Formats: sequence, structure tokens, C-alpha cells
Amino acid sequence: MTETQWLTCTDIHSMVDFVSRVRCRIQPPTAAHPYRDRPLRLFVVGCFRAHWDVFLDPDARVAVETAERFADGLVTRDALHQVESRARDLKDRIIEECLRKGRSDFGPNVGTRMGSLSVAAEACAPPRTEAQEQLPTRGARAKRSLWWWYSVESAHTINETIDGTSATLYSDPQQAALLRDIFGNPFRPIEFSPAWRTSAATALAAQMYESRDFSAMPILADALQDAGCDSADVLGHCRGPGPHARGCWVVDLVLGKE
Repeated sequence: MTETQWLTCTDIHSMVDFVSRVRCRIQPPTAAHPYRDRPLRLFVVGCFRAHWDVFLDPDARVAVETAERFADGLVTRDALHQVESRARDLKDRIIEECLRKGRSDFGPNVGTRMGSLSVAAEACAPPRTEAQEQLPTRGARAKRSLWWWYSVESAHTINETIDGTSATLYSDPQQAALLRDIFGNPFRPIEFSPAWRTSAATALAAQMYESRDFSAMPILADALQDAGCDSADVLGHCRGPGPHARGCWVVDLVLGKE
């Protein structure tokens, strides 16, 4: 994939495949430093939060929220597994109840409930096991073994839940823009100066991260520029049209998140 293709691509599978390979070449996963799934998990969560009204079941929302907290190291893997299991169990019980009543009694929101519970459970899928640490060299093998495959499937499935069709396949401009917000431009690595992390910049970034309201990104650009930031990529991303979500590469750099 070229830089131009990355900036214009809307094929989520191709984009995640590419960025995963780039990241693993830069820092190959090992037992001591496994493949980090935080950006991908936050991408999936961001896709779901963009359609939060579809998550009718409170347990589906809890699962997504728990996945988000796990990405930031705020809950344990056991807690993640518990909410994943609960979401799957609830979905299975809904299916059993529908089968018992008969298809004619399916409620209008049953499909949406089952879909949201299913994808919310996938957002809580555990990180890859140690046996899966090494990134396969061929795309087909990567798609079978990488955790991100299930994540992207989940992000796409929520679109199917919304519009009831798979006509969009895996091409979605909004999700592609969100992916670029989180991973940035792999062709332009950023050298972020610690001097740019002033109290004003970090406070603003932290406020946006906690509130999930990123409307102050242009103000963050001003704060970074006042601190001496002259990176056109950083400032342009802050002043651009977005979207932005938790995991935004600029906000992460300001807060020192990895």
C-alpha cells in the first residue's frame, strides 16, 4: 500500500492488515513485549460508540465499556472474560426464547439486540495468546490468526445491524477515517518533542480523552504551537475535520500513551 492509497482507502480489512504488518516490522512481538491490541480495540470501541443507539441492551453497552477500560489497563483480563461470557449467554438466551416462541413472534428489536450483544462480546475478545505472538508472513494466515480479524468483523457487523444489509462490504469511509485518526500515517513517523507536553496541552488532551468530546482539538493545536510544535502533521490533524476518538494518535502522544 502506498501513502496515497492509505490516505484514500476505505477498505478496512486492507488498512488494518497493512498497519498491523508495519507495526510488527518496526517492533516485532515477543513474549516479553507482545503485540499490543490497544489501538485496534479502541478502534472497534470507537466504531460502536459512533452508533451507540443501536446497543439497546445494557449488557452490550457494559461489554463495550469494559473493552475500552481494558484497553487502558483499568480492568483485568478476568473481568473482560466475565462480561464477554455474559453478553454471549444473553444472546444465546434470546435466540432460545425466539425459537421457543416461533419466528412469527420475533420482536422488531430482537435482531438488533442479538447483533449488538454479539459484536460487543467480540470487542471483549482476549488478547492473542503467546502462541499467536509471531505475525504470519502471508495475508491469508494473518487473517486466520490475528485478533484484529475478529475486531474488524465486529466493526463491520455493526453496520449490517444498522442498515440490515451487507451491501457496503468492508468499505466504510467513516470507519476508515476513524482508523486513520487512531493509527495516523504509517508513512510519516512523528518525532514528538517532550517539550510540547506543557501543562496546558496535557490538561486539554486529558479532558478530551476522559469526556470523549474532542471538539477542542483546534485549541489543542494552538496549545501545542505555543509550546513550539512545528509539525504540520500534528497541527493539521488537530485542525482537521476528524473524526476523533479515544486512541487518537495526537492525543495519545500528548498524554504519553502507547
